[in-house]
Amino acid sequence: MEPFSMLQLLLSENQFELILPETGTSAPDTIRLVYLMNDAVESFLLFHNARLTGAYDPTYEGELDALLTQDENDRYALIVHQGDSVVTLFFEDLTLENHYYDYSRIGHFWMKGYEYLRQLEYRIAILRDKLDYLGEESCSTEERELAALTEFPPLNVCCYPAVPEKYRVVRKNPWHLSEDASRVFQSPPSAAPVRLPASCTGTPMPRQLISCPGSFKKPLPPTRPAPSEKPSRPVT
Repeated sequence: MEPFSMLQLLLSENQFELILPETGTSAPDTIRLVYLMNDAVESFLLFHNARLTGAYDPTYEGELDALLTQDENDRYALIVHQGDSVVTLFFEDLTLENHYYDYSRIGHFWMKGYEYLRQLEYRIAILRDKLDYLGEESCSTEERELAALTEFPPLNVCCYPAVPEKYRVVRKNPWHLSEDASRVFQSPPSAAPVRLPASCTGTPMPRQLISCPGSFKKPLPPTRPAPSEKPSRPVT
């Protein structure tokens, strides 16, 4: 999936969380849009040579109407309606920026009991999120194999979920055991460690125009609580 398709995906699911540049930064004209954040990866869409006008409300939660246009100078204008407010983002290019992390030593969890199994479920789930929403190039060969275990019920959300219900992403037919999952589970363990991709910055992709009225729906990239977040209620 290329950056403009990712932008369309976010807007169609009413997601528009901008990170504005701070004064004195090395790229004062670059504005970031959060795409996917979990313990395996932090992913952002970068608007280059960007300028923001209108009233952007970072606390807004509701339906969005968005339109992307392009002028004769190849400069874009993204117009987003947040209820009664309108914000326009002018920019010249859109790229993807990914930061990958070693999630093999995650020590936090949100559900008590069988913590080892819950941590396995969590790691496999965020790995699958990374594969589904960033593509195979974001994962090593070993990671692409392990991601199939989201279709192995004893290690997915069916049996030992790692997070409270409001954070869970339940896939279609979660109790179905896929052939790939069965093969990976029964295969001999590899002696080599799972190698993670280095952090990278995406390159410019082909441009296209999009229009996202609020009624247009697509699947939302799953997000899970970051290490600093807590469950909505104490676990007893």
